[in-house]
Amino acid sequence: MSLRSPLAYVIPDETARVARAAFPKGTLVMQVYDALGPLFTNAQFAALFSPTGQPAEDPARLALVLVLQFLEGLSDRQAAEAVRDRIAWKYALGLELTDPGFDASVLSEFRDRLIAGQAEQLLLDSMLERLQERGLLKARGRQRTDSTHVLAAIRTLNRLTCVGETMRQALNALAAEEPDWLRQHVPTDWFDRYGRRLEDARLPRAKTARAALGATIGADGFWLLTLLEHPDTPVALRSLPEVHILRRIWWQQYYAPQSDTSVRWRDDDDTPPPGQLIHSPYDIEARYSTKRDLSWVGYKTHLSETCDDDAPNVITHVLTTEGTAPDDTMTAAIHAALAAKQLLPASIWSMPAIPVRSCSSTAGTAIRLNWWGRSRPTQAGKLAPKARTRWRPSRLTGTLKSSPAPRVRRVATGGRKPAPTVGKKSRCASRSATVALARGDPSAPKRRTRRAA
Repeated sequence: MSLRSPLAYVIPDETARVARAAFPKGTLVMQVYDALGPLFTNAQFAALFSPTGQPAEDPARLALVLVLQFLEGLSDRQAAEAVRDRIAWKYALGLELTDPGFDASVLSEFRDRLIAGQAEQLLLDSMLERLQERGLLKARGRQRTDSTHVLAAIRTLNRLTCVGETMRQALNALAAEEPDWLRQHVPTDWFDRYGRRLEDARLPRAKTARAALGATIGADGFWLLTLLEHPDTPVALRSLPEVHILRRIWWQQYYAPQSDTSVRWRDDDDTPPPGQLIHSPYDIEARYSTKRDLSWVGYKTHLSETCDDDAPNVITHVLTTEGTAPDDTMTAAIHAALAAKQLLPASIWSMPAIPVRSCSSTAGTAIRLNWWGRSRPTQAGKLAPKARTRWRPSRLTGTLKSSPAPRVRRVATGGRKPAPTVGKKSRCASRSATVALARGDPSAPKRRTRRAA
């Protein structure tokens, strides 16, 4: 598709008049356009389109639709309908009231075009530049950074289902490339075994039967890999991505068969570490990871956000990595990206897991490091132990407050237990009486006061 749209657009007079009449105070979408103007231009996306072909929809408008779609949590079909029937959206997009809009599939195609052209950061960078022009975002301020989990768009598979689905995916790829070759060489019982998706409900329940099925699938995989290395096999079949995935997963899940032994599963202690283990053939980059008390299979996204008191909070950088990537190894890359955008902060708030040594920018700019969380790192980079606390009631309101536990002075008694205190009220009882008096309890004991002589 080709880009033949104008470089910029303005709001039609009729659209502006009807929108102002319908919404005198404006809406959030209208206020975004009034405050920031057009966020994107078609010239920014010109490299993603061919000079010849069918004219494409305006990429500047499609990019703004993606932002509004995420803002309101709409599906592609709902976002396409909002372009047709919402006056506020037509105002922000600069469309005529009679504009019919576009099909919902255009959004997914444009999203794929952004990813293929590695232009997904263009949307965020354009908005950051516009905010800098309006004075809403400044460098050398205060920012905070942390990472969060991203679930992979795959099912959670056990080892048996993973190898079965890997075998089925490889056979489907071979059938699409060379169906006649596959029909001549593959045993007929494979079509019944791998013709349908392997669901856990269809698998045997007994442990011995599941182990036997896993060994059978492993033997089939090794036989297929050996067949693909035969000189008479078409070379194009060996270079299929699904065949490479099959080879990698078989190396992780099985021991290589010897001449006198059968195919065996790898022991749990002999499987690759989480940073290398593939959990699904449909997403070989998704990894198992943990953070605090959360575990997931997928990726990790590092977010940096401004937190100045006199300015709105704005996300300044987004970095997606493997799920097993430690947070402290990403700090230098984040600071380098912020320096390229001229948004390097003067101070940064981060989690205690990031050590002090990684919080200096590659450009040589000093950055002050602050910590939030339960514990603060010591000079050696280790977490300081938390002080023992106990709950005590407040003397005025009776509410519970946390205070450090008092130090107990040890006195040598020569092995004898100290004598109990007689005739003295304990501090806890006195404090309980104080709380009861503060709450107005009439049954509370009254304090004795000395009479003046």
